Order: sequence, then C-alpha cells, then structure tokens
Amino acid sequence: MGKRQDWTIIEQLGGIILKNTEGCTFEVGLGRSTPIFIKLADSFKRDHYCFDKLERKCNWAKERGCKVFIGNSLDSLSQFPDIPIAMGLIDGDHQYETVIQEVNFFLPKLAYGGVLFLHDTYPPEKWVSEKSKHCGNVYKVRQELETRNDIWVFTWPYTAADCGLTMIMKKELNRPYYRK
Repeated sequence: MGKRQDWTIIEQLGGIILKNTEGCTFEVGLGRSTPIFIKLADSFKRDHYCFDKLERKCNWAKERGCKVFIGNSLDSLSQFPDIPIAMGLIDGDHQYETVIQEVNFFLPKLAYGGVLFLHDTYPPEKWVSEKSKHCGNVYKVRQELETRNDIWVFTWPYTAADCGLTMIMKKELNRPYYRK
C-alpha cells in the first residue's frame, strides 16, 4: 500500500463532505494527510487550520496558505476562531487525556454533515499500551465516543497506516426519527 493510499478514505470522502457542508478544515498533527487536506481546502475555497509542534512542518503548511498554530494544540485552542468546521483530523498527541480534550473542543464547532476524523483508534495489538509511541491509547477515546447517542461513530480498522481511522458525525436530534 502506497503512502497516499493510507488516507484514501479522507481523500474520497472529503469532496463529498465539503460539497455538502459549510465550514473550515483543520488538522492536529501534520503528516501524510496534510497535502490531501490542503488540496481539498483549496478546491472548495476553505480555510485550513494546522496545529503541530514542529516548526518546519508548520512553515511548510504556512507556505501553502494554511493558518498555522505552532506548539501544543491544547495551548493554541483558545486562538482558534469561533467558526463552523466541515472536516477535521486529530492525529497529534496519541494520549487519551489530550485527544479527548481536542474532541471536546472541536465537536461543538462541527457543522451538521461535517466529519471529525481520529487516527490511531484501532491499533494492531502489538502497539496497544499506555506508553506506545505509535498509537498511544487513542483507542480509549473511540471506545468512549461509541457509547454516546448524540453522534455517529464509525471506524475503519485497517486503514491509515493500519492503525484505524474513526469518523464522527453529529446526529441531527431535531429530526423526527430522533425525537423521543
């Protein structure tokens, strides 16, 4: 599997999501997915926001027109504008404590029809540990989110470097089939 194929799901779904949903795009943690997000954001004339600790990655993204936050994502969240999000990816810190805070920050901003992706949510068993540098314990965030009834959660286990990619969408609870 080639490098770009690891992120085929985002590449394929991104156009559909952005065609039907208003809002910006963002990534926490820049990497192989970043060129795909930049291309999609440019194609749909959306602002793309990037969070990363590495200045060289951020400079590369800034040169391509992205709005960049250098440093720990949690330290930068207060600077993120109060705007709707159409699509985002969280793939920075691989620890439950950080990722759940990022999800809790971005999810309320997610537009209906928008998608929040989480990487490293279904790691190979050999990489599952509290101190793993590969996937950390992000799978615990996925497990927690799967218990909620206000969102849809779907995980592709064997994609994105075989570490799992989870898609989160808000349910429109005001639709008749969700009313109690």
